[in-house]
Amino acid sequence: MSSTNPDPWVLVAVGLRAHGIRGGVIVKPVTRSPGDFCEAPLDRVTPRQRGELLAPIRILSRKMHGGAVLVEFEGIATRSQAEELRGAEFLIPEEERWELPPGVYYHDQLTGLLLLEAETGEPLGRVARVAEGVACDYLAFPHPDNPRREVLVPAREPFLVEVDLAAGEARVSLPEGLMDL
Repeated sequence: MSSTNPDPWVLVAVGLRAHGIRGGVIVKPVTRSPGDFCEAPLDRVTPRQRGELLAPIRILSRKMHGGAVLVEFEGIATRSQAEELRGAEFLIPEEERWELPPGVYYHDQLTGLLLLEAETGEPLGRVARVAEGVACDYLAFPHPDNPRREVLVPAREPFLVEVDLAAGEARVSLPEGLMDL
Protein backbone atom coordinates (compact mmCIF):
# COMPACT_ATOMS: atom_id res chain seq x y z
CA MET A 1 0.00 0.00 0.00
CA SER A 2 2.30 2.73 -1.21
CA SER A 3 1.62 6.29 -2.20
CA THR A 4 3.01 8.86 -4.59
CA ASN A 5 3.89 11.05 -1.62
CA PRO A 6 7.55 12.20 -1.93
CA ASP A 7 7.74 12.60 1.86
CA PRO A 8 9.25 9.41 3.34
CA TRP A 9 7.05 9.92 6.43
CA VAL A 10 3.39 8.98 6.83
CA LEU A 11 1.20 11.05 9.13
CA VAL A 12 -0.78 8.71 11.40
CA ALA A 13 -2.06 11.01 14.18
CA VAL A 14 -2.04 14.53 15.56
CA GLY A 15 -1.62 15.46 19.24
CA LEU A 16 -4.74 17.19 20.54
CA ARG A 17 -4.14 17.75 24.25
CA ALA A 18 -2.77 16.37 27.49
CA HIS A 19 -4.95 14.04 29.54
CA GLY A 20 -4.62 13.65 33.28
CA ILE A 21 -1.50 14.36 35.29
CA ARG A 22 0.62 11.34 34.32
CA GLY A 23 1.54 12.29 30.76
CA GLY A 24 -1.34 10.86 28.73
CA VAL A 25 -1.84 12.44 25.31
CA ILE A 26 -5.12 12.52 23.40
CA VAL A 27 -4.39 12.02 19.71
CA LYS A 28 -6.58 12.10 16.63
CA PRO A 29 -5.76 9.37 14.10
CA VAL A 30 -5.82 10.85 10.61
CA THR A 31 -7.31 7.73 9.05
CA ARG A 32 -10.64 8.52 10.78
CA SER A 33 -10.55 5.05 12.29
CA PRO A 34 -9.47 5.32 15.93
CA GLY A 35 -10.16 1.65 16.60
CA ASP A 36 -7.85 0.57 13.80
CA PHE A 37 -5.19 2.93 15.14
CA CYS A 38 -5.43 1.21 18.52
CA GLU A 39 -4.98 -2.21 16.89
CA ALA A 40 -2.27 -1.19 14.40
CA PRO A 41 1.16 -2.84 14.51
CA LEU A 42 2.68 0.33 15.88
CA ASP A 43 5.22 0.53 18.67
CA ARG A 44 6.84 3.92 18.08
CA VAL A 45 6.20 7.19 16.28
CA THR A 46 8.34 10.17 15.35
CA PRO A 47 6.84 13.51 16.38
CA ARG A 48 7.16 16.52 14.08
CA GLN A 49 6.51 20.01 15.44
CA ARG A 50 6.65 23.18 13.37
CA GLY A 51 8.33 21.18 10.59
CA GLU A 52 11.08 19.79 12.82
CA LEU A 53 11.44 16.03 13.39
CA LEU A 54 11.97 15.07 17.02
CA ALA A 55 13.41 11.84 18.41
CA PRO A 56 11.21 8.76 17.96
CA ILE A 57 9.17 7.83 21.04
CA ARG A 58 7.94 4.42 22.10
CA ILE A 59 4.22 3.86 22.61
CA LEU A 60 3.42 2.20 25.94
CA SER A 61 -0.37 1.98 25.52
CA ARG A 62 -3.28 3.09 23.32
CA LYS A 63 -6.96 3.01 24.11
CA MET A 64 -10.15 4.61 22.86
CA HIS A 65 -11.16 7.83 24.58
CA GLY A 66 -14.35 9.27 23.10
CA GLY A 67 -13.75 9.72 19.36
CA ALA A 68 -10.01 9.97 19.85
CA VAL A 69 -7.25 7.80 21.31
CA LEU A 70 -5.46 8.14 24.63
CA VAL A 71 -1.78 7.30 24.22
CA GLU A 72 0.90 6.86 26.84
CA PHE A 73 4.48 7.35 25.62
CA GLU A 74 7.75 6.26 27.16
CA GLY A 75 9.46 9.25 28.76
CA ILE A 76 6.30 11.39 28.88
CA ALA A 77 5.29 11.20 32.54
CA THR A 78 3.86 14.62 33.41
CA ARG A 79 1.06 16.81 32.16
CA SER A 80 3.52 19.52 31.08
CA GLN A 81 5.51 17.01 29.00
CA ALA A 82 2.26 15.84 27.40
CA GLU A 83 1.23 19.45 26.68
CA GLU A 84 4.43 19.86 24.66
CA LEU A 85 2.99 17.31 22.20
CA ARG A 86 -0.14 19.38 21.52
CA GLY A 87 -0.29 19.93 17.77
CA ALA A 88 2.55 17.49 17.06
CA GLU A 89 2.24 15.34 13.99
CA PHE A 90 2.99 11.69 14.75
CA LEU A 91 4.73 10.03 11.84
CA ILE A 92 5.94 6.61 10.79
CA PRO A 93 8.30 5.72 7.94
CA GLU A 94 6.54 4.94 4.65
CA GLU A 95 7.64 1.29 4.82
CA GLU A 96 5.87 0.83 8.19
CA ARG A 97 2.47 1.83 6.85
CA TRP A 98 -0.13 -0.76 7.91
CA GLU A 99 -3.05 -2.06 5.91
CA LEU A 100 -6.29 -0.17 6.52
CA PRO A 101 -9.78 -1.59 6.11
CA PRO A 102 -11.54 -1.07 2.78
CA GLY A 103 -12.71 2.51 2.30
CA VAL A 104 -10.25 3.97 4.84
CA TYR A 105 -7.22 5.89 3.56
CA TYR A 106 -4.19 7.76 4.78
CA HIS A 107 -4.39 11.47 4.03
CA ASP A 108 -1.34 11.35 1.77
CA GLN A 109 -3.05 8.69 -0.37
CA LEU A 110 -5.95 11.05 -1.08
CA THR A 111 -3.88 14.20 -1.64
CA GLY A 112 -3.18 14.66 -5.35
CA LEU A 113 -5.98 12.40 -6.60
CA LEU A 114 -7.88 13.65 -9.63
CA LEU A 115 -11.53 14.12 -8.66
CA LEU A 116 -14.10 13.11 -11.24
CA GLU A 117 -17.82 13.78 -11.11
CA ALA A 118 -19.29 10.32 -10.49
CA GLU A 119 -22.08 10.40 -13.07
CA THR A 120 -20.43 12.30 -15.91
CA GLY A 121 -16.74 11.53 -15.41
CA GLU A 122 -16.04 15.26 -15.75
CA PRO A 123 -12.73 16.23 -14.07
CA LEU A 124 -13.22 18.62 -11.16
CA GLY A 125 -9.64 19.15 -10.02
CA ARG A 126 -6.96 17.55 -7.89
CA VAL A 127 -7.21 17.11 -4.13
CA ALA A 128 -4.95 19.81 -2.71
CA ARG A 129 -5.31 18.65 0.88
CA VAL A 130 -7.50 16.70 3.26
CA ALA A 131 -9.23 19.10 5.64
CA GLU A 132 -10.18 17.63 8.98
CA GLY A 133 -13.73 18.15 10.16
CA VAL A 134 -15.71 17.13 13.21
CA ALA A 135 -18.08 14.67 11.54
CA CYS A 136 -15.81 13.70 8.64
CA ASP A 137 -12.79 14.81 6.67
CA TYR A 138 -13.11 16.82 3.47
CA LEU A 139 -11.32 16.60 0.14
CA ALA A 140 -10.26 20.16 -0.69
CA PHE A 141 -9.66 21.19 -4.29
CA PRO A 142 -9.46 24.54 -6.10
CA HIS A 143 -12.74 25.79 -7.57
CA PRO A 144 -12.53 25.35 -11.38
CA ASP A 145 -13.82 28.89 -12.05
CA ASN A 146 -11.85 30.63 -9.29
CA PRO A 147 -8.67 28.82 -8.14
CA ARG A 148 -8.41 31.16 -5.13
CA ARG A 149 -11.58 29.53 -3.76
CA GLU A 150 -11.54 26.07 -2.29
CA VAL A 151 -14.27 23.45 -2.64
CA LEU A 152 -14.71 20.96 0.21
CA VAL A 153 -16.29 17.58 -0.56
CA PRO A 154 -17.11 15.26 2.36
CA ALA A 155 -14.71 12.30 2.21
CA ARG A 156 -17.40 9.72 2.96
CA GLU A 157 -20.38 8.03 1.38
CA PRO A 158 -22.52 9.04 -0.42
CA PHE A 159 -20.25 11.89 -1.59
CA LEU A 160 -17.04 9.90 -2.02
CA VAL A 161 -18.26 7.19 -4.37
CA GLU A 162 -15.07 5.39 -5.38
CA VAL A 163 -11.33 5.72 -4.83
CA ASP A 164 -8.90 4.15 -7.32
CA LEU A 165 -5.43 4.67 -5.89
CA ALA A 166 -3.77 2.80 -8.77
CA ALA A 167 -5.38 5.15 -11.31
CA GLY A 168 -4.80 8.20 -9.10
CA GLU A 169 -8.42 9.26 -9.13
CA ALA A 170 -11.61 9.35 -7.09
CA ARG A 171 -15.22 9.66 -8.16
CA VAL A 172 -17.37 12.03 -6.14
CA SER A 173 -21.03 12.94 -6.12
CA LEU A 174 -21.24 16.62 -5.26
CA PRO A 175 -24.09 17.90 -3.11
CA GLU A 176 -26.40 20.08 -5.18
CA GLY A 177 -25.27 23.71 -5.17
CA LEU A 178 -21.84 23.01 -3.66
CA MET A 179 -19.97 24.61 -6.57
CA ASP A 180 -22.17 27.73 -6.25
CA LEU A 181 -21.19 28.48 -2.66
